[in-house]
Amino acid sequence: MMKTMMTENGVTFKELEKNIYPWVCEIGRQFTGESMERYDRMLMEGRDRKKIPA
Repeated sequence: MMKTMMTENGVTFKELEKNIYPWVCEIGRQFTGESMERYDRMLMEGRDRKKIPA
């Protein structure tokens, strides 16, 4: 049944995987970048400014 659905729509699982993979990687890069920026701001705001010069 699954094979029939995929061939009827003209998309194989391999093609679907190739189309989705770059999109998921981009989302991962964005998420990682945003997380690191938030963490960097948190560290910057929480540092002891008397000990460490700016």
